[in-house]
Amino acid sequence: MSLDQERVELTRLLPPPGDPELSEQRHAELRAEFLRRVHSPAPRWRWARVRWPVLAIPFVVAAAVAAVVLVAPAVRDAAPVGSNSQLARPPVRNAAELLSKAVQAVRARPLVVRPDQYLYVDSFNQWRTTVVGEDGNARMLPGPEFNRLENWYPGATSVRGASRNNGGELREGQSWDESDRNIPPVSTLPTDPDKLLAQFYGALQPDQPRDWGVFHRIFELLRSGDAPPDVLVALYQAAARIPGVQLVGETMDAKRRAVIAVGFTIGDVRADLLFDRNTFEYLGQHSVALKADQYHREGQSFGPVLIMRRAVVDRPGQTA
Repeated sequence: MSLDQERVELTRLLPPPGDPELSEQRHAELRAEFLRRVHSPAPRWRWARVRWPVLAIPFVVAAAVAAVVLVAPAVRDAAPVGSNSQLARPPVRNAAELLSKAVQAVRARPLVVRPDQYLYVDSFNQWRTTVVGEDGNARMLPGPEFNRLENWYPGATSVRGASRNNGGELREGQSWDESDRNIPPVSTLPTDPDKLLAQFYGALQPDQPRDWGVFHRIFELLRSGDAPPDVLVALYQAAARIPGVQLVGETMDAKRRAVIAVGFTIGDVRADLLFDRNTFEYLGQHSVALKADQYHREGQSFGPVLIMRRAVVDRPGQTA
C-alpha cells in the first residue's frame, strides 16, 4: 500500500472533526471567569522567608540589578498629570455625586475660624481689560499672566479683614467688596439648602433666567473661597438641586492642575466649578466658550479664579 493510500485509510478510520465553535454554556463560563478576575481585588504580595544557598546570592543580586535597569526608565518617564493625580479611582457618574463628594470633603476637613482668627485664602485670577478695535477684533491689554490675591477673612463679623495684591503692601479690607455686588456676606446665609434656594430664587428679577440666576449666585459666592464649612455644605447641596447643572468631567485649570468640574450652560458659555479630582476640595472656577466669538476660541476657558491654598491663621499677613 502506498503512502498516499495509507493516509487516506487512516483519515477514514479517524472520527470526524468536531465543531470548532464553543458552546453557549462554555462562552458563559469563560465570560463569568473573566469578569470575576477583573473585579476581584488585586492580590497582596507577602514576603516569604527563603533560605538562600550561599552560591545563589550573586544570581539574586544580578537579578535585582537587572530589574532596576528595566524598571527605572518607566518610572522616570511616568510624569503625573497633576500634583493630585492617582493611578486609579472610582468614576464620578453625575453632578449630584460629585457635589456630594465635595460635601463629604468639607465635613472631613472643616476649616473652622474662631472669632479671634482669620481665614487665609491665596488665589489667582486672569482678569484683564479687553478692548475692541475699529476692525471689530478684540485684543487684551498688557498685564501679568496671573494676578495673585491674598485675603485674610476675619472670624468675627465686626472686624475688618485685610488683603494683598500681587505681593504688594498689606491693606485693610478685602480685594473686592461684596456690598458692591449686592451679595450678602456668606456668614449670614442659611445653612439649610432648601432655605438657601428659596432665598436665591426669591431674589431674582422677573426677566432673569431662574435656574441660571441661582447657579450664578452660588458661583459668585464660592469665588472668594471664604464660605464657612456649614454654608459651604449648603451651597454644594443647593447647587446639586438646580436643574441644568451637569457633570463636565475631568479637565485642567489655568494653572495646569488636574480637576473635575460641574457646570451650567447658558447660551454659548458654560460656567464651571472646579474640584480636586481625588480629594474633591474646591479649587476654583472658570468659564468656557462653547462657540468661537470675537473674544475667545471655541473651547477656550476664561475668567478663572483659582484657589491655591486656604488656612486658618491668627493675624493678617500670616500665611501658615
